Amino acid sequence: MQTFTFFVLTAMVLFLTGCGEKLPSDIPALVPCEIVVIQDGKPLEGAVVRLQPTGNSEWTAMGRTDASGKMSVFTRDKYKGAVPGKYKVIVAKTVVESGAGFYLVDQQFGTAASTPLEIDVAKGTPTHTVDVGEAVRIEADGRR
Repeated sequence: MQTFTFFVLTAMVLFLTGCGEKLPSDIPALVPCEIVVIQDGKPLEGAVVRLQPTGNSEWTAMGRTDASGKMSVFTRDKYKGAVPGKYKVIVAKTVVESGAGFYLVDQQFGTAASTPLEIDVAKGTPTHTVDVGEAVRIEADGRR
């Protein structure tokens, strides 16, 4: 019973304080950052968003949007925030229906080379809104 109580108390402390995992020494200081993705004037749920640095940085960050189109950015999938700097914003959303795959975001937003979306992650600018234009439904083989 004491072991169970210990685990319950430990879980409560971790829940209330966060895991508190230290940032590895090889990662520069991170800045909290959220991205809101808009499509057709509405929040886009379930989009995968990746931040690709435009400069010499190697530190990409990513996340997935929730029902309000918002996502918190994570570096290495578990450290909240991004390294300060300029990034290309890559957005993708796909579905598979009846064995066929469909892109639900225009493919121009799907690579660092073609996306027009850019943000500057800096202290004091925690939320960035990006617009991926009109809703699309493009079959993975390229047909609309």
